[in-house]
Amino acid sequence: MQVVQVGNVLFGAIPGELFVEYALELRSRVKQETGCAFCLVGYANGYLGYIVTPRAMETGGYEASVTRLDVLGGRTLTETAMDLVHEPSTHKEDLSPEELQKRAAAMHAKKS
Repeated sequence: MQVVQVGNVLFGAIPGELFVEYALELRSRVKQETGCAFCLVGYANGYLGYIVTPRAMETGGYEASVTRLDVLGGRTLTETAMDLVHEPSTHKEDLSPEELQKRAAAMHAKKS
């Protein structure tokens, strides 16, 4: 996972297909907190599959049945993206799908 800035646009590279609720949240938060536009780039730097919302997990459906992430995976990716948005531009962090899964597990353990 990474965030790259080009002019006044931030591009967030997510390794999978993020549900639109998270994408819209990212767009809104980035604009509000930085004044920059945000463009989500899916299927980048690996592939974790569908990244669903807790509501989608509860209601079921195809995406929820095949996702490889737990219920907090999308929240973890969203918050990690926001952390990267606020990093100084000289610092680069490229998180592998495995590292993202570790962060999701850690976040889930804190909530339990």
